[in-house]
Amino acid sequence: MTESPTSTNSFIDGSLDNSSQFTQNNCRKRMRTLEQNSLMEQLNENKRLSDELEKSNIEKEKFKKENEKNLEEFTKLQNKHSEMLKDRLKVIGENTQLLLRLASNSKELIKLREESQKLTKINENICKEKNEIAKDLENLFKENEKLKEEKDLNLKESSIIVRKLKLNNSELTKCKNKLAVKTNLVVGYILYY
Repeated sequence: MTESPTSTNSFIDGSLDNSSQFTQNNCRKRMRTLEQNSLMEQLNENKRLSDELEKSNIEKEKFKKENEKNLEEFTKLQNKHSEMLKDRLKVIGENTQLLLRLASNSKELIKLREESQKLTKINENICKEKNEIAKDLENLFKENEKLKEEKDLNLKESSIIVRKLKLNNSELTKCKNKLAVKTNLVVGYILYY
């Protein structure tokens, strides 16, 4: 029972045709399934990306709001910093004025010190002169005391001499009177005789 090669071939061809169609159909189904799976994956991926994009947009909006707040705070801080800088510049200006006054006062203080030193030297010289004058006065006072003592002695001697002179004068007057009386007696006696 041999079959003819043509009939076998036709059977094979028929079965091949069915089988190839079946395979093609299966392939198509698989291709569709793969395409559908791929589309589903893409759809899922797109959904995931869309969700991430939405989250990203929400975060972006959050960051934008935070950035605006930070910008406002930064502006406030900048304004405060500007005010502080103005205050600092004002203080620096005042400090500069104080330093200039201090420098001027230092110059005046140096001049006053120099004048004070000159006056101190003058005062020292005056003190020396005062001490010398005090010594001279003390010497003059001692001399004056000696002169007073000499004067007192001279007064005592002079009063003694005056007493002696008075005594001598009175003695002299007595003698004179006696002499005059005697002279008158002698003259009277001579004239009488």
